[in-house]
Order: sequence, then structure tokens, then C-alpha cells
Amino acid sequence: MPTARALTTRRFSIFSLLVLLLFTQIVWAQQPGGPVGGDTRTAPAPNDAQLGIMPPPLTMLDVVEGRLAAYTKSDLPHGIYFEDLKGKSVLDINADQYFNPASVTKVMTSLAVLERYGTQYRYTTRVWYTGEFDKERRAITGDLIVEGDADPSFVNESAFSIGEKLREAGIEKVEGNLLVGNGLSLNLRRAALPAGAQFLALVDRARWNRVSENAWNFFEQVRTYGTALKSIPIQYEGVGFPNAKVLPDDGRQPRKMLLEYRSAPLVKIVKVMNAFSNNDMAHWLGGMVGGAYGVREYVISKIKLAPEEIRLETTSGLGNNAVTARAMVKILRYALGWCEKNKVALTDLLPIGGVDVGTLAGRFKQPELVGSVVAKTGTLNRVSALAGVLYTRSRGPVLFAILERGLPNSLRVLQEEIIGIVATECGGTQAVAFGTEMGPSLIEDAQIRVAVDRTHN
Repeated sequence: MPTARALTTRRFSIFSLLVLLLFTQIVWAQQPGGPVGGDTRTAPAPNDAQLGIMPPPLTMLDVVEGRLAAYTKSDLPHGIYFEDLKGKSVLDINADQYFNPASVTKVMTSLAVLERYGTQYRYTTRVWYTGEFDKERRAITGDLIVEGDADPSFVNESAFSIGEKLREAGIEKVEGNLLVGNGLSLNLRRAALPAGAQFLALVDRARWNRVSENAWNFFEQVRTYGTALKSIPIQYEGVGFPNAKVLPDDGRQPRKMLLEYRSAPLVKIVKVMNAFSNNDMAHWLGGMVGGAYGVREYVISKIKLAPEEIRLETTSGLGNNAVTARAMVKILRYALGWCEKNKVALTDLLPIGGVDVGTLAGRFKQPELVGSVVAKTGTLNRVSALAGVLYTRSRGPVLFAILERGLPNSLRVLQEEIIGIVATECGGTQAVAFGTEMGPSLIEDAQIRVAVDRTHN
């Protein structure tokens, strides 16, 4: 039987062991990540938000690239470059990659022809007569001769205006033929005799058909800003040619000056071409400076683009042309300087988004963008382009070129998004106009002078 001393020693040993186990459990529980309630798992490390560390904000480039990726899964089909007047890049995505600029090419054509001929150049169409002007009978006893400078803006309304002016001058009838000289054009038709036949069918009321009546009604609507009533009888009388044939003029007959028709200034013709992106007119004007070769040489010599920066097949943008977004911005920078030097505004050459008629009439209608984008559009099959100037509050005029491959309808929406993003980054927009200064017709700016007393041999 154990003694009292042995029992006491055993109890002390058990008590000491229990105290040691309890102390060890307390120490473990106080260690970071130590076991609590028997859980031996490691606690997760706190994240940046728990530690108060915020991720860096998205840059404008991040936002734009995100939109491009959402559209095409890549930014490769897009060449985008924005630059302020100080030459500082605002946005650069594939700025040195080649893209087809489509009708943005017309900006180059516009500058080339305006620099060659001047903003106030006017085409002249001249009307002569042979024989005599019998004032009592109100008749020309000989032929009427029409020649011109190949005016691309000479259209149906021009012929109607001449017919009205001749009638006002007391001429009701021409007893001879209509002789057609060099340079007569009508509705962008260069062939002189067909243009002459069409001219005769418009000037002589007795030769009208349904097409002529529709053309007159359109003319009335245009010059009255749409207020003319279609139910009002046609008031046009014009000049009769009861026995006339349309024949070429050999230049031999003595003749007297009857009338000069001078077109609207060239700068206004260019604005109409760009607003409506008229390809035929672009080919016409481009031909005056040597075609695509002449326009390209102009861009290289005057704007100082390197030859490898531009390829042109046409002056309208049809076909396989190529330029980089950075080079296009360089052309726009030159355009701004040229306009300032020649005392015209860029808005005299290019349409205003959401304000002017034409390809930009229905775009940039958002209140924050309307009137602040002056640009040229470009569209081909799976090609969409836009280049011009965005007027901003904090960065001033920002030159840009957006050249893209894809479906044009979708890309137009994307282009407006990109411009909106850049505008926000630049402190918002500064509208240059809220109303258009474009007239309903170029006839408004044409000049007609009647003179029946000058002789030309």
C-alpha cells in the first residue's frame, strides 16, 4: 500500500502536467494564425480593398481600347490619332499603320485645287448670238451660242436661271440653231452636244417633259426654301427655239456677247462636294490639278509628306488609296494653317457635324457634341473613315483621324463614342456653330450679267 508521501508526489505530478497543457493551449491561441477552437486552417491574407489600396484608374487609352476590343476583339483594324495644336499626342492607336481613307481623300483634293485656283475663282459660261436682236419682235434672228469653262456646278437650275434672264432682257425667241462650243457642261456631263441638247430642253418651255417639270419644281422649292406650293401653276416661260437644232460651234461666225453666267466661288463648290461627298465632282476638280498623280505630288511637295506615307489611285477616295492616321492629321494641320493664311475658316471647306446638310447631318446630334466636330467622312465596302477637328474647352482644336476596317454603320457609332471619350478628357466641347450657313443651292452665289451690245469676231 503506497505511503502518504508517495500519494502526495503522484498528485503533484498530475497537477503539474495539467497546468503545463493549459499553458501551452493558451500560448498557441495567442499566436497569429494559430489554432482556435481546434481549427488548424491558415486565415486568408487581406486584399487591397481591405487594406485601403485602390486600383489605378482607367486611362482614356484603356477605355478606348476596351471599346475597340468589344467591337472587333482587337484594335488592329483601327488607325486612330488625335493631336492638339501644340503637336502633343492626345490618343495614338496604330497611328502609323496604313488604311484606306475612302472619301477623306477629298480633303487633299480640296486643298490642291483651292491652292492652285484660289478660293474666289469662278467658272464662266458664256452665251453669244449671231444675226441681230430685233427688239420689236423680241427675237434673235440668228443662232444662240453657248460655251464655258467646264463648270462642275452648272446644273438644271443654272439653265433655268439663264432662260429667265434672257426673257427679262426682252428675248422671247431664237430663230436659228443652238451652237455648242468648248467647255459647256451640264449636270456634270462633259460631252458638249448632249449637254447642249439638255440645255435646250430646259431653256425652251415648249420642249419640256415630265423630267423638265420635276426639275423646275425642285428648283422652285430650293430657291424658296421649301415654301413654294406645288399647286401653283408653273410661271417659267423661258426662250423659244421653234426651229433649232443642236450643232457644234466652229468658231467662225461673228458673234455678240449676250450673257455671262459666273458660278459660285470655288470654295463654296468645294464645301458642297465635301458635305455630300460627291465623287464625280471630286474627279472633276482633281482633273484640274493633274488627277491622282497631281494631288499626291501636291501633298508631298506642299505638305511635306514622305512619298511612302501616301498612295493615291483616285481624287475622290474610290479605289485602293492608303494613308496613315498620323499623316492624315499632318494634312489637316496644314489645312488649318492654309485657311488662316487665306482668310477662310475650316468650316468653309468641311461640313459641321449635326449642323450642315450632307453626310454629317444626322451625326453628332448629342447635345454635348453638336456643332463641335468639323470633319470629312469616308465610306467604302467594309471601310469607314472620319478625319477633321474636334473643338474642345481645355485643349482647343484637336486634330484627329479615325481610319477603320469593318461594317460602316457600326463603325460610325464607334467613331462618335471615341470622339465623345476624347472630348470628355479634354474638358468638354466648344461648338463652332449651331446653325448652317450653307444655302439651299449654289445658284444663290452665282452671278449673271446680261450684255447685248458687245461684238466678238
